Amino acid sequence: MRALRVALIAACLCGHSYGAPPILASDGPRGALIPQAAVETARFIGNPLDISPANPDGAVSISPDGRTYVFRLLRGEVSRNDVRVDIYRGSLASMDVAAHPVLVAHLYSTGLGGGVASYLSPVLDLWPETNPIRWLGNDRIAFLWSDGRGVRQVVMLELSNGALTTLTDHSTSIAAFDVSTKGDVLYNAAAYDGAAATSALRSDSHGMILSSTVDAYGILIGDLSGPPLIDRRMNTRWFLRRARDRSIPVVPWIEREDRDVRHVVAFAPDGRHAVFDPVPFSVPAGWRNYRDTDLASWVEGARTRPDQWMSRNVHQLYLLNVATGAAHPLLNAPVVAAEVKLAWSPDSRSVLCAPCFLPADTSDADRPRSGRAAIVDVQSGRAIPLPFQIASNRTVSGVRWDSSSSVEIWQRDGTSTEIHRFVRTERGWGLAATHGPGVALPLGVVLTIEQDVRTPPRLYAVDRRSGGRRLVLDPNPDLVSSYALGRAQRREGRVDIGLRWTGSLFYPPNFIAGHRYPLVIQSAYGQSTDGVFSLYGDAIGTGPSAIAAYGGRLLANQGMFVLHMNLTGNSGFGTEREGDARRRAFEDAAEQLVAAGLVDRERVGLLGFSRNGYYVEYTLTHSDFPFAAAVAADNWDPSYFQQTLLGYGTGAEMVNGGEAFGEGLSRWLRNAPGFNIEHNRTPLRLIIQSSGRFGVLTHWENFNRLRYLNRPVELYVMPQAEAHGAHNSQNPRQIIAVQQGVIDWFRFWLQDYEDPDPAKVEQYARWRAMRSEWRRQQAWEAAGHSVGSTPSSDFQPASALR
Repeated sequence: MRALRVALIAACLCGHSYGAPPILASDGPRGALIPQAAVETARFIGNPLDISPANPDGAVSISPDGRTYVFRLLRGEVSRNDVRVDIYRGSLASMDVAAHPVLVAHLYSTGLGGGVASYLSPVLDLWPETNPIRWLGNDRIAFLWSDGRGVRQVVMLELSNGALTTLTDHSTSIAAFDVSTKGDVLYNAAAYDGAAATSALRSDSHGMILSSTVDAYGILIGDLSGPPLIDRRMNTRWFLRRARDRSIPVVPWIEREDRDVRHVVAFAPDGRHAVFDPVPFSVPAGWRNYRDTDLASWVEGARTRPDQWMSRNVHQLYLLNVATGAAHPLLNAPVVAAEVKLAWSPDSRSVLCAPCFLPADTSDADRPRSGRAAIVDVQSGRAIPLPFQIASNRTVSGVRWDSSSSVEIWQRDGTSTEIHRFVRTERGWGLAATHGPGVALPLGVVLTIEQDVRTPPRLYAVDRRSGGRRLVLDPNPDLVSSYALGRAQRREGRVDIGLRWTGSLFYPPNFIAGHRYPLVIQSAYGQSTDGVFSLYGDAIGTGPSAIAAYGGRLLANQGMFVLHMNLTGNSGFGTEREGDARRRAFEDAAEQLVAAGLVDRERVGLLGFSRNGYYVEYTLTHSDFPFAAAVAADNWDPSYFQQTLLGYGTGAEMVNGGEAFGEGLSRWLRNAPGFNIEHNRTPLRLIIQSSGRFGVLTHWENFNRLRYLNRPVELYVMPQAEAHGAHNSQNPRQIIAVQQGVIDWFRFWLQDYEDPDPAKVEQYARWRAMRSEWRRQQAWEAAGHSVGSTPSSDFQPASALR
């Protein structure tokens, strides 16, 4: 779980559990769901930093005095080609009062990305992990919102009248922030504006000299002396904007850049100090002694190659003195990017942090393999470990001070929550209780999201005294009654290497027993969708799709099965076993559904996004199963050319079994999809979303090798990807274009279907020609000719091969 979340900067996607036996959702009575309608469904934007007994799901945000709550609701608007966010305010005076929130404000976003060179962009305004709510007293909130230039600023919303005020006016987008009780703002902003403007070339009398930092992206845009792409995307600077004053750089970041955008910031209640987690300028040698395997690898990278992707996972807690604007390390210990949670004590003297590591000079007995929780005295820097070890299969979802002598740590494993409560006594801090949500929680009104595989998420107010419940909001009241969504069934199986796969199987709405249907397998990693309602398969199941390529129920609506599956257990992430474990799982899942009489073995497709796209490409180049069509969308590819362009260091050496040099190259020849592309006999569509030309370049190896070998392959670039590409776009036009293209691709290859839409005439003419040439190529090779050789002009196939 940690490796994917940290390395890919992915959001934590959590759900609830299925009951057993398998649950079947009833067929809807009406029309098929299409991408345009799916984009206009709604979803809640949670607030994971505000988990508490009254807000166990982090669905809302609750004011410091516990009397007011707010929540955000997002939906796409196709006609405007943007996304609307509604902000509601409600009272927790009673369950009945809580059930009647009022609308405070409408906000609109393009949902666009910033292209390959700019990670920070308007799309990040729409995710809870990258845009948490901060309370300024009990009647105002602050959060990030992009201005008319698409630059993210800190804004303040008056809950009484809906007035919106911009608190910053920075030239580049802001990644993380907090606002003190005095109105000071500590924030972290992009070091570069993402523009692709060229800089002056360094030259001498004999020609150009490339700087030591230039990379393939710099060459592409004509900037031969600027920073590498990863620095353009990830590097930031720290600033302090005092109330009614201009922003000043935080010392020592006046002339230095932070190497990451993933940060946590927390002001003390008295506003005199703040804690934040930059990437350290240098990594102490003692940090190599931690026994956490992932951390040890990242620390070594941070010491030897600090510019590489994985090295940026190593952060350190710093303490800011607001009066002087200077900061210094709070602990001589690392924290992991996007993992650590912070909470100040009411007296502003201590900070609770989890998960964290204890200082390097602590005895080995107190530095176990997994992260710990600690209370740190900010004056002395002394860390007091809590008697608690964070389980490797759980993530810390929240930390809080219940009083000056009581703290809580909330943990999730994707299907359940545990709350650990610690109390300070004369003998020190001790564990007082451990319980799950709904057990031994304080009485009062609780706001919670309820959903299951049949029912989209709805917000409820629950009175724990009476057991009563009231519906606060159903954001999609007509969704189930308006569309034929089909059944959803939990499936699972075992791979022959001892691993287990689980998944949600979406049925065609008009399923007929005894009829065999096409199947599309959507690959997921590290996320549980048990008990979650989803249109797309993943845990963010409504609103504009978080993964544009995943069709889920939209594909199933077209008369096929869709299995959204995940491999569980020690599946070899970051090792040479990673790709092959997924290949085995895909094959097992397909064979299981074929054996059950549900699926036609000759009409099985594969669909993967991001790292899952690598699993698709690996499987196509290493499997004997006759997959009939595939899509790899905006994917990481550990093949030689992409890694050379990216400068190595993205983890390809781990999955391929060594560095791409010397003896390690032989393992790349065996494992990397690009070096085994001749084994792919499946029509493949590659999709570029995060960038335009550079994305095409990074996927050129597999695309061009397949094209040279006369294999059916297509490379599609999402609309506006050059200037506004995004890995997880929320722009309606971009999502619809990607999603509809995936649906059309699978329907063509798995169902021999062509949409009669006149706008698609050229698309189908291209695909028919591709299919005809592929059948001819198959016959040519079956006749004994070498793989990839071109059929002679007079060659006549004995029969058409599928």
